[in-house]
Amino acid sequence: MLDGRIYNREAKTLLTNGYEVLHIGYGNEDKHYFTEDGFEIIQLKKLKKGSSLKTTFQSFKQSFLTDIFDAAAKVKADVYHLHDIELCRIASKLQQLPHKPKVIYDAHEPYLENFLDFRKYHSLPQILFNDIPALLAEKRFLKKADLLIATENNVGARFAKTNPHTAVIHNYSYYNQSLIKPVAKKYDLVYSGSINEERGIEFIVDAVNECKKRGVDVSCVIVGNFETRNHEESVKKKIAGYNLGPQFYFPGHVAFDDVDTFYNESKIGVCLLPLNRTFKITLHVKLFEYLHFGLPIIVSNFGHMKDIAEDDNVGFAVDPYDASQVADKILYLLEADRYQSYSSRCIEVAESKYVWNIEAKKLLAVYKSLMKN
Repeated sequence: MLDGRIYNREAKTLLTNGYEVLHIGYGNEDKHYFTEDGFEIIQLKKLKKGSSLKTTFQSFKQSFLTDIFDAAAKVKADVYHLHDIELCRIASKLQQLPHKPKVIYDAHEPYLENFLDFRKYHSLPQILFNDIPALLAEKRFLKKADLLIATENNVGARFAKTNPHTAVIHNYSYYNQSLIKPVAKKYDLVYSGSINEERGIEFIVDAVNECKKRGVDVSCVIVGNFETRNHEESVKKKIAGYNLGPQFYFPGHVAFDDVDTFYNESKIGVCLLPLNRTFKITLHVKLFEYLHFGLPIIVSNFGHMKDIAEDDNVGFAVDPYDASQVADKILYLLEADRYQSYSSRCIEVAESKYVWNIEAKKLLAVYKSLMKN
C-alpha cells in the first residue's frame, strides 16, 4: 500500500502543503487506518492472485474494481488520482459522479511496452481478461482525462499527442544528506530492486566471475526478493558453479527506510538490464538513489540510464552481455582515487538535478490548476 511514488513522494508532498489525502487500494484484508504523518488509508481485500480461469474471469467482471469505485464515490473527493492501469476501467464513471470531480491518470510505467515484452510470463486467461481490457480502457480514457501524468518523456510525449493536459513528473528520489553515513564499505557492488528473469542478475554474476578470473574478488549485495523460487535456485546455482558463494549476499526484502544501510556500505550501483522496449523507456528510480549516496553507476548501454551515466559523467554504460567489458569498468571504478572523484561527482549531480523537490513543485502546480478549474 505504501508505494514509493504514491506515498513517499506525491502523498507526502500534498499532505505537507495542506491537502487532505486518502489512499484507497488493495491488500490482504479490509482495513482503515492512518499513518503517523496523517495519511489516511482504506485497504480493501482483493481476490487472491492467480492465473486460473476462475480468478481472471472474476477480475474481468470487475468485482474488485466495483469495491474500489464504491469506496471512492463515497468520499466525494475533489480529485481522484489513479495510479494503476486497471483503474482506467472505472475512470469515466468517477468523472460522471454528481459532484463532478477531476480525474488524474498517473502512469508509472510504459504499460503497452510491458505487455509486449513480458506477456510470455502471463497465462492466456490473464492476457484475455486482465491485460487487454486494461490496455483498451487506458486507450479510451487518455482523451477524457482531466490530467495525464507520465514519469518520463517518451510516455509523456505519447500522452501529449492525445491529450494536451499532460505533465511529466519524474520519479526522482528524496535527497537527505543526513542518511549518508561515513561507514566502512562492505560491498563493491549493490543492486536494489525486483529480482526476476528480466532484471539481469545473471549479468552481474558473470561480471563478478570475470573479475575473479583476473585475480580480484568483488563482493556484491543484491537487495530485494526473488519473484519465483525457480529463478532464485537458478541464480544461486550459477553462483555456486562459479564458486562465488562468499562474494554474494542476499538479505531478502528490506524496508524502504532501511535500504540506505546497504547503499552506505557499498561502492558502485549496478543496473544491468537486457535490451527490450520497456527498459529503453523506463527511468529507473534506483539510479537516483545510487547517485544520492555517492555510488557511481554501471548500467546497460541504452535508454535513459545510458544518458545519465554518460551525460552526467557519473559512471559507465556497457554492453550487459559482455562480462569482460562490465568487469573492466568495475575494476576501473574501484581504483581508490578514481572512485572518490566519481563518488563526489555523483552527489553533486544528484543534489542539483535529480531531487524530488523539483518534481514536487510540478505536482503542486498541476493540482492548483485543477482545483482552480
